[in-house]
Amino acid sequence: MLPRITGTIDRRILLNYRAPLDLVADLLPAPFQARSVNGFALIGVCLIRFKALRPAFLPPVLGISSENAAHRISIVWSDDEGTRTGVYVTRRDTNSRFVKLTGGRIFPGVHGLAKFDVEETSDRVAISIRDPNGVLVSLSGQISNEFSSQVFASHAEASRYFQDDRIGYSPTRREQELEGLQLNCHEWVTSNLRIDKSYVREFSALSPEIQFDHALIMHGVSHDWSEVPRLCCAT
Repeated sequence: MLPRITGTIDRRILLNYRAPLDLVADLLPAPFQARSVNGFALIGVCLIRFKALRPAFLPPVLGISSENAAHRISIVWSDDEGTRTGVYVTRRDTNSRFVKLTGGRIFPGVHGLAKFDVEETSDRVAISIRDPNGVLVSLSGQISNEFSSQVFASHAEASRYFQDDRIGYSPTRREQELEGLQLNCHEWVTSNLRIDKSYVREFSALSPEIQFDHALIMHGVSHDWSEVPRLCCAT
C-alpha cells in the first residue's frame, strides 16, 4: 500500500488530442473502454511540476521537486459502484532519478527518466522532453482568453470534464496488474493555453488521425494523491 502523497502542483498543463474511438480502443486493457466525448476519444499528455512532494507524514522541507509527464487516455469502466470515469496512463516520465527509483514503491507510478527543457514566463511556456530516442514531447504556447476545441463547447466545459477525472490507472511492476491513484486538488482553477506548436512522438507514430484539440494550464495547487484498489487487467 502506497502512502498518501501531498505537495504543490507548481504548474500543470493538460495537452489534449482528439482521436477515433476505434483506434484508441485497441490501446486499452480490459475492463477499460475509450470514453466518447462528442464522438471522439480524448488522449493527451499531462505535464506537471511538483514542489514539496512527499509522503503526508513528512514536513514540506523534506519534499522534492520534479518535472513529470504522463501520457493518458480518457476512459470509462464499470465496477461495484457503477459506471466510473478516469484516465489510463500508458507511460510516465520524470527528470528526477529519485522518483524513477521509488516510483511504484513510495511515489505513484513507474517512471522512465527523461530530460526536460523548460522556458517559462508569467504568460508563456515552452517545454521539450527528450528520452534516449530523441524528442518525446514538445510544446509552446501562451495563456489566452481564447478557447477553441472540436470536442468541447467552452473552456468551462473542458475544465469541468478534467476536474471530474480524478482517478488514474497505470501498469505496475507486476504483469496484468494496474495501480490506481486518485488526485485530490484542494482547488481547481484552469486557464486556456493557446498552443503555437505541439508534438507528441507516440501520437504522431500511431496515426495521422490523432489531432491536437486544446490545452489547459493551472498553477499553485495544493493537492494529495491517495491509492485506490488495484485491478487485474487483460489485454
